[in-house]
Amino acid sequence: MWAYDGNKRADLVTYNIRGLMTDIMRPVAHFLVSIPLDNDPSINGAAPYNRYDFVQRGGETVLAELKRLMTEAFAQFPDSDEPLDGVREAVEALIDLNTV
Repeated sequence: MWAYDGNKRADLVTYNIRGLMTDIMRPVAHFLVSIPLDNDPSINGAAPYNRYDFVQRGGETVLAELKRLMTEAFAQFPDSDEPLDGVREAVEALIDLNTV
């Protein structure tokens, strides 16, 4: 999904990266730092920007896996006051580069 394969995909890769950074990672990070830790509610969490190796189970594309993981994550916080609806829309707007 993220691989650069010459100029024909450069704009699509740039589109995905911009969407990931501004429309997904930023609001998710804001949400994560607002959640108190279970073992010490006086301390809030932090945004973990570690590398994630996608598993791609059963032929699932990276984008499909991201969508599945985001759906599972959103289900953990159904009553969140944070505006994560835009994140859902941004994930849906990503282009699956495996299909172009």
